[in-house]
Amino acid sequence: LDDIDDHLDFVLTKEKYDGLRGDMTISIDKEKGVCISDVNCPNHLCEKMGWVNEVGVPVVCLPNNVYVIIASTSIDQDITLM
Repeated sequence: LDDIDDHLDFVLTKEKYDGLRGDMTISIDKEKGVCISDVNCPNHLCEKMGWVNEVGVPVVCLPNNVYVIIASTSIDQDITLM
């Protein structure tokens, strides 16, 4: 998070990741953290989780089998895999 200018959106497409129910947008914001901001799933619980800005706290979309976790806030920090 320390290394981005302001805000980034990553779009995972069903064409590239065929296990997805549809396209999914993961947003990263320097101040807010990470969230799943647009998704095609039955209950949208992952969107309702909102922004997460703590290392190690996941945002999970079970129907799409996707999770997002902040492993480090800076590229220069050591990353510990769980």
